[in-house]
Amino acid sequence: MLLLSARVPCCTAASGLMIQSRVLVARTAASQTAWSHHVATRTGSVGFRQARGRHCTAASAADRATTMEPPIQRHQLNDPAHIGAEGTTETTVQDGGGAAGLDAYMRLPVEQYDRLDPDMIKPLGGANYALHVPRVQIFSEWVEPVVQVNVSTTDGPEGPTVVIRAVNWAIRGSPLVEDLGLNRRFSLEFATILGWTPAAAAAGTSNGNGSSVARVGTGTLRGRCNLDVYAEVIGPFRFMPRVVLQTGGNAVMSALVNALLPMFMKRLSADYERWAADPKYRAQRSPQTATASP
Repeated sequence: MLLLSARVPCCTAASGLMIQSRVLVARTAASQTAWSHHVATRTGSVGFRQARGRHCTAASAADRATTMEPPIQRHQLNDPAHIGAEGTTETTVQDGGGAAGLDAYMRLPVEQYDRLDPDMIKPLGGANYALHVPRVQIFSEWVEPVVQVNVSTTDGPEGPTVVIRAVNWAIRGSPLVEDLGLNRRFSLEFATILGWTPAAAAAGTSNGNGSSVARVGTGTLRGRCNLDVYAEVIGPFRFMPRVVLQTGGNAVMSALVNALLPMFMKRLSADYERWAADPKYRAQRSPQTATASP
């Protein structure tokens, strides 16, 4: 599930800024103006370089997720900088109606979310998952985030939703990364909320008791991502205006969220189309199958 890893490059970009500053300062005595330009123009390359980095396995990500210490909360940080982003997107699908309807699909057991992408998502038990996150290379240094998320369903004012929320996080890395103690210098708040409108609801079709009748037609999937990263400012960034740091960080976050959220929604809609068209796959994902699985 691509969006489950979307926030990871985002928080990695924030920590990458701190690593990058230490590495470059050792090479040059750039002026504050040069550093400002560097933050504005180089953070994007740090954030997107992860796609070409080395990869860990989903199993190893799960091993690390089960041994993580409790996460740092933002009130425990010393005057942290706040960077973040939010994004929304929606996509239409052909609602199969009946047992193959969009509403039935979105209400499938959350314990099966690793089936969307077993190479990326490793179940930890129940509705908790560890993410397979690519290693990010920053000059001669590297960082490898580890993220644990929880998936839940809820009925709110906007209707039923699926909520994906980070519950624990950590950063591993090269010796320099470990020496900087980045793992204890940042906090993450992230939630992805998925909503949907079945074809029946879009057409205003009701069975008389207030619920929609499953029917064939065009349905809609909606996604909203909210990301906030709080990180202590270290190294030469302490001498830079806070607004410069936050503006550069926000630009990186926004670019990543706006790139990865539509990708995830495309993946989700493709999985629904397979589920609606393939009775065998639909049987594998049924609530009864989930209950019977160990």
